[in-house]
Amino acid sequence: MSYSDVSQAAAAVSNPATSAQDLADIVTQYPSLWAQVAAHPNAYDELLTWLNQAGDEQVRAAVAIHRQGPPPSPSTSDTSATVTQQYPASTWAASGSTQPSSGSSSGLGSALTSAKTPKNPKAQRAPKSPRGPKSANPAPGWQPKQPAQPAATGPSAPSGQPSQVTVVEKKGGLGMAILIVGLCVVLVLGAAAAGYFLWWKPRHDAENTLAEAQLQYTTTVASYNDDQDELQKAIDEANAFLDLAEPEDVGDADLLTDLRDAVDAAEPLIVAAPEMATDAQAIQNQVRDLTEMQKQTNAATKDVRDKFDKATDAFVKKASDTLQEAIEAAQKQLSSAESKPGVSQEVQALEDAVSDALEAVDTLKDIELDQVFATVDKNVAALSEATKALEEAVANSCGGVDLPDGVTDLVCGGMPSGATTPRVTTAYGEDIQFSASSGNIGCTANAYTFQVICEITKRDWTMPPEILSGCLASGGPGATCKGDLALAVIMVARVSAYQTSDVPPWAANKIQKYTIPTLAVGASADMAESVACYSAKDGVTCWDIESHHGFKISQDKFLHW
Repeated sequence: MSYSDVSQAAAAVSNPATSAQDLADIVTQYPSLWAQVAAHPNAYDELLTWLNQAGDEQVRAAVAIHRQGPPPSPSTSDTSATVTQQYPASTWAASGSTQPSSGSSSGLGSALTSAKTPKNPKAQRAPKSPRGPKSANPAPGWQPKQPAQPAATGPSAPSGQPSQVTVVEKKGGLGMAILIVGLCVVLVLGAAAAGYFLWWKPRHDAENTLAEAQLQYTTTVASYNDDQDELQKAIDEANAFLDLAEPEDVGDADLLTDLRDAVDAAEPLIVAAPEMATDAQAIQNQVRDLTEMQKQTNAATKDVRDKFDKATDAFVKKASDTLQEAIEAAQKQLSSAESKPGVSQEVQALEDAVSDALEAVDTLKDIELDQVFATVDKNVAALSEATKALEEAVANSCGGVDLPDGVTDLVCGGMPSGATTPRVTTAYGEDIQFSASSGNIGCTANAYTFQVICEITKRDWTMPPEILSGCLASGGPGATCKGDLALAVIMVARVSAYQTSDVPPWAANKIQKYTIPTLAVGASADMAESVACYSAKDGVTCWDIESHHGFKISQDKFLHW
């Protein structure tokens, strides 16, 4: 029974009818009442033992008093060891004792104490009666003559009146008294044992059995409720995921079906524990049923969680794969734009988006399930936007011209900073002309009405067919080019070839040994008419700074755009 406050519990302890179970409940709720409980007549031995171990000195003293029982009441009369005899007054007087007052008595203890009290040294024990003749039996009616008795030291009883005196029995009488006392003790103990086994022990055992059953029920219900909470949590998580995920999100629709079936089988197992019965056997039956239900609950929890883990793992993997595909596409775009000029800002933006997406892939398994695809969608959108911006930047970086690999990004800009105008003076005037540092290539501006014409002495390539198809020959319109001289020209923002029977200007000036300026490696030349050239170790590049069309010429290859 539960008591709302200590005063109610104290009132129950004061009531001698309070049950042992209620006393046990009070002990668990109110330690301040332990000493009073120890003194209660219904406090059973196990409870007293526990109180003796857990309590303080006051509690242990109360336990000791309870177990010893109340002290025996003083007895006013104990006749089991005394006997009342009638003696003549002369006999009382001769014994040297004082006659007790009429109606008085003394216990066995008093008698024994009296018997041990030293006699007055002057008082003499009465002489023994003389023996009769040894040779014959006394004649009928013969009485031995009584010897004279010494004078009594105490007052004598009235003459001729019998006197009641309590004396200690002789040895045989004392033994009889002890036997009687022993028999009484045996009877008392037997009655106590009978009461213990016939009444108190069954009642005590029944109370203990009920208490043990109640404790077992309480423990089992606590464990059962914990298992029920775990199952409910697993069901709630599974249902939330089933509402969130679509078959295409996991890649295998059977995983979602299996999870739904597990949840449907588990939901009927969510059952509240019954109210505790009042009978010990009924409580034990409840404990047995709850234990069996716990087994089913735990099995269902495991089944739901196993299927939930499989489905969510597939869900996260699908999301990760989707994001990885977007990352790989972005990385491919970055690789193709590495050599493109004028797109560094867009390249950096896409690299940042790729970095964020890679971090998101690592966190997908740790974030809430309803945030998985939201995170994927967010990063995929960022990658797509950055990729599109880079593609547009690449397309517009050279006015839409797609540069071959290995071409300087100066082509996509205007006239290079620091460009100079190299000039050579001849007998015919002044020309804009330079020689490459290798001495194998030379370029001239405004030659043969072209913007720029470049010549090469040694080469390992032939003019590409698409260039020859538009060749301009000295023979005029309709003439064909075989490309034997393979002169590259830029004319009206277009790359072409030129063949002439005349000696080209750079070769002619070399033959005349004019001093032709050298364009150092890494230097740029302003060839007028909006054409620029750039000298490098691997060849010379010339282009129209407005259209960005041009060519690159070297001993081992010829590129054009």
